[in-house]
Amino acid sequence: MAVTVITSKDQFDQIVDNEQSKKLIVIGFVNGSNDCQFFSTDVLGKVAKYFTEDVRTTNLEFYQVNIHEGADGASIARERGVDTTPVCHFYKEGELIDGTSGAIGNPISETIYRIHEFPIRDKARPNHDIYQRAQQYYGPGTGYY
Repeated sequence: MAVTVITSKDQFDQIVDNEQSKKLIVIGFVNGSNDCQFFSTDVLGKVAKYFTEDVRTTNLEFYQVNIHEGADGASIARERGVDTTPVCHFYKEGELIDGTSGAIGNPISETIYRIHEFPIRDKARPNHDIYQRAQQYYGPGTGYY
């Protein structure tokens, strides 16, 4: 799953304010600066790829809002208290639960691991193919993985 660009306030509200969703919603706020372009492609994009393809979690979604594109981007930023970019907000069940700032990927990944509820094996072993092959070879429950 890639990073989905939010283009309207209605779309943002529908994604974030869903109190029934158990998914962790990660939203990167960017503008047109070089730091933000780097952040949206190299940082947020790679973090999203890691968690969706390597860790293979399905209850995590990544979005991006450009605060300088249209009136809705600026409105969303004002409403959510975003006054600098790049910034990441983390939402769950309609609530803002954490945030990071800056164009570095480690704080984003660390925050996701800290606040997201992964199955234990997802935290310890992100490469499930190797884990599954070891379980087939050694047998389930043997401790070799």
